[in-house]
Amino acid sequence: MVLKINAPTADEISRLTDGATLIGMLSPALRPELVEALAARPITALALDAVPRMLAGAVDGRAELHGEHRRLPGGD
Repeated sequence: MVLKINAPTADEISRLTDGATLIGMLSPALRPELVEALAARPITALALDAVPRMLAGAVDGRAELHGEHRRLPGGD
């Protein structure tokens, strides 16, 4: 598993091992070339900036610092 703040470079994508999971701010709507490069590899990529705000607040550790409190739907 690779956690990254900025989107990976082409060199970084090439160094990911098969089956790796990449998590970060990938901006898939703004970077179709990045989506194509990631899709060409046998990896899983999760774009945190594409997660709906309601869910992002629940998994974002910074949410508590900003005074935001969110619950996942169906969570008790």
